[in-house]
Amino acid sequence: MTCLTSPEIPTGEGPLWLTFWRHLHTDYFPYVVHTVQAFDGNDWQEIELGYANPGIDDQAWTFLEYDISEFSGPELRVRICYSQALGALAHAGWSLDDLTVGPYSCTPAE
Repeated sequence: MTCLTSPEIPTGEGPLWLTFWRHLHTDYFPYVVHTVQAFDGNDWQEIELGYANPGIDDQAWTFLEYDISEFSGPELRVRICYSQALGALAHAGWSLDDLTVGPYSCTPAE
């Protein structure tokens, strides 16, 4: 598994959001496993796991937001990971932009 992992993000009580834009091109689960995870101070917790057949082939940047309030604390970290099994089709994988962790979701204007 390969991961892009944040440093510790000390947080307090209250709402907490993980937001980012993605451009993702991937084979489907279980050939390629994509996860979005948060570290709760003890272990990595899955926020999102994999994508079903036929996988993802974003035609444009896609905005994602996750309420991660339950993982708030002095040792919070987030990571985005992938792993590829034998037999997976070639793909471009993840492109990420504007990843934020904060008390508000930076939902784009329509």
